[in-house]
Amino acid sequence: MRITSLLKILAVSASAALAPSLASAQAYPSRAIKIIVPAPPGGAIDIIARVVGEKLQASTGQPVIIDNKPGASNNLGTDALAKSAPDGYTIGIVGGSHNINKFLFKNLGWDPETSFEPIVYTHEVPLVFAIYPQIPAKTLPEFVAWLKAHPDQAKIATSGRGSAQEMAAEVFRMASGVEMLLIPYKGSSAAQPDLIGGRTALYIDTISAIQSQVKAGTVRAIAVSTRKRTAALPDVPTADEQGLTQQSII
Repeated sequence: MRITSLLKILAVSASAALAPSLASAQAYPSRAIKIIVPAPPGGAIDIIARVVGEKLQASTGQPVIIDNKPGASNNLGTDALAKSAPDGYTIGIVGGSHNINKFLFKNLGWDPETSFEPIVYTHEVPLVFAIYPQIPAKTLPEFVAWLKAHPDQAKIATSGRGSAQEMAAEVFRMASGVEMLLIPYKGSSAAQPDLIGGRTALYIDTISAIQSQVKAGTVRAIAVSTRKRTAALPDVPTADEQGLTQQSII
């Protein structure tokens, strides 16, 4: 099975969700709307929340507040959303970990499917294999070979337990046959500095969160997870193009 087949499934998608019934005796909205982002500023869902918030504010004439509540693999922010009044004035935007976390944590206190009402599918984002640029590898197979030659430096940054980035890193680790240390961070803004500084070798991040670093040359993109190349980084080949299968790299 190609590793990219799984990564395509894990490409981050998000949907806004509001607490279950709208109780509105007056015209909606008549006051400020809050969007809870269960992640730090700078990541994919934070960027989308700010774009959505700007458009929502312009269309409704009401202030839209972005409330970042990172922590506990996105569970802190999601818990706050679940406990908010079901009046439509608190909206959340969630990523891939929203459905994954119920398999990783017990007694969340809410169910990702029944505790929220999805209102819009906002985006789907490719994942980018970004490495420390001083590593002499330009392709995924070259990077795997480098990891095998430098096992003490085989460290992968992740965006925390249950994130799509962590799931992609686990798939890559299994497919490569290389024992790697996965280091969890609280989102892209926390993980990227250590990749730029060479304290980690790889970070599989969303394209929206990492492309500015790729274009600046502070990290090197060696693959994207989509079936076809993405217009945002047209010179970066897909993992599929590079024939990254379990059989070819183990």
